[in-house]
Amino acid sequence: HVSYAWLSAWSFRHGEFPIWSNFFASGSPYLQFYGSLFFFLVGLTDLILEDVSLSIKWVLIGLHVFSGLGMYCFVRTLCGSRQAGFISGLAYVLCFWHTHQILIMGRLPLSAFYALLPWPFFFFERLRFPSRQIPAVIGGALTLGALPFAHPGYAFWGTALLTLYIGIRFLIARSTWPLKKLGKY
Repeated sequence: HVSYAWLSAWSFRHGEFPIWSNFFASGSPYLQFYGSLFFFLVGLTDLILEDVSLSIKWVLIGLHVFSGLGMYCFVRTLCGSRQAGFISGLAYVLCFWHTHQILIMGRLPLSAFYALLPWPFFFFERLRFPSRQIPAVIGGALTLGALPFAHPGYAFWGTALLTLYIGIRFLIARSTWPLKKLGKY
């Protein structure tokens, strides 16, 4: 993953958009099996910092903070509690598997996936507020659409999980609907 980040940084530095690479084999599509979002972020950050290793670290830090903020916003909107949002944001960021997979196993592109994953859930919950529906639809579409650019396989399962979540939320809302007429809720 570090070599892909270096290649992306090299390409951006030389005014190219990294879609094809002649550094591997006899030339091959760049990131044919990986999402490109993390590598593009590193390449663009490297234009400023001019050190690939430092750029990787800053992108990882930024994505890590963005992931915790996304979980905080989602749970705060869902529960209406800042404390619950803060605890869930910390739990999401400090989860062993999350940290282990990115830092110890070296699967750096997954940091972009983990950073984006809570946001479609957050924007779905924001649809409850009539004045915020258009920004919620736009934000949900952008973040859900960006998931495959982070990791295509995980994006499939993240979208399936979001679909399941939406289905459960509609079933819960529908099952309490007759009780709302009786004034119990």
